Amino acid sequence: MTESFHIAYQLHDAGWASVTVKYGEESHQQAVSYLHDSLKDLCNLALALQSGASITEAKVLFLDEPGELALLVSAAEQSNEAEVRLIYSDDFFFSFNFNRSPQQTLWHGKVARYELAENIRLILEDIYLNIGEKEYLERWMEHPFPKKSYLKLSRL
Repeated sequence: MTESFHIAYQLHDAGWASVTVKYGEESHQQAVSYLHDSLKDLCNLALALQSGASITEAKVLFLDEPGELALLVSAAEQSNEAEVRLIYSDDFFFSFNFNRSPQQTLWHGKVARYELAENIRLILEDIYLNIGEKEYLERWMEHPFPKKSYLKLSRL
């Protein structure tokens, strides 16, 4: 049985964004740094979900300075559900293999595969239409907007 799950991602100025993940009645919000290309991770996850193929473990990282939020997703081939784990670490366990503090599982459950993909597509669409590639790069500095992957996702 799938559960309620939603991601919101907002771009701010000078290399910062915020992510809010709502799961059931709970939610987790955190700052996101330009140190990692989280939007590209999200786009790649949405493409994998839309393909219907098996996903062993897709990882989306949201880095703060310090700390990180990891969204780990797996799915069986042609399954309508995806298994999702939301894990928080006070350091950079997933991105840099730091292991000074324990990881905390915030949520673990099954979500509707194609609804999650659509949620992510809408995040990308909002940034593409309302901020644009040029301004995105000015704000995000290190990583360009994943236009090619976004356009592929939009055609699926």
